[in-house]
Amino acid sequence: MIPPKTAEEKTLSRDMGLGRLADPTMVFVRNFRWTLTAESLDGTDSLPEWFQTKVKVDFYHNKLYFESLEVMCHDNVLNWIESVKANPDKKRWMVLTTYDGLGNQLYTYQFNGISIGEREVNYDYDSSDVATQKITIYFTDYSLTQTEAQVREQPNLEQLAKQAEPNWNVHNRADWRVSFADDQNNKTEARKIILDSRPSVEVEETEINYLNAKSWIPGKGHWSKVALIVQTEDLGWFLSNLGLSRLGCRKMTLSLYRDNVRIESWLIEYFEICKMEKIKPDQQKITIQPHSFAYTNS
Repeated sequence: MIPPKTAEEKTLSRDMGLGRLADPTMVFVRNFRWTLTAESLDGTDSLPEWFQTKVKVDFYHNKLYFESLEVMCHDNVLNWIESVKANPDKKRWMVLTTYDGLGNQLYTYQFNGISIGEREVNYDYDSSDVATQKITIYFTDYSLTQTEAQVREQPNLEQLAKQAEPNWNVHNRADWRVSFADDQNNKTEARKIILDSRPSVEVEETEINYLNAKSWIPGKGHWSKVALIVQTEDLGWFLSNLGLSRLGCRKMTLSLYRDNVRIESWLIEYFEICKMEKIKPDQQKITIQPHSFAYTNS
């Protein structure tokens, strides 16, 4: 009969935790951190990285499937497709690149000898989604380039949103000022506003499971909407500088002051107006959706 293990012997069993998955320097390749571009030998036609929304690679059958947003510009996917059809013998290739959270390249696939296979686009009166071109590319061969492994510091989006002084109360809601700058960095005066809440970011989390343990790693982050309360007498000045609902037309700076000393600032480079409402006879509440923030403290 085998005697039962003692408590000390039981501790010698294998570790049932996360193991190397818990290494804070471990870099996970994420499904949403990639770019796909198309290039040609003479550089006369290309497909920029901005518009691709999905990509799937079938290495066994040498096929690459991707979706691209239909946008009206000179280097959109429609013009690229027509160029490939008109000059099928031109040397072209596509490049799929993955990144870490700080924009460092992880690895790159280059697909050579590309040609267009299937292609479709769907329109539907029941949907308001952006139209996309769904394209299958055939390639003759591919090459893989991996970035040398190194410790990469991951961005802490929660910390960015909490860098400012955490005490939020009625008093410092009214200690904010707003100013604007155009593309040539010509700045306006700063005027007082009331801010409903300090700029903040919401971060999605991805669950990592292994054996008896689980952990979470930060994923995509998006900025919460910001509500600014403007005095009616300043509304004309505010809207003329805000540029109404034109996305990214001007830069806005929100600054918090204490005893006339600036203690923090938030630069919003891309934004759009979501809602405007009159909350008091002398006040207008304007809600904006930021798309890019930069924080500084003075």
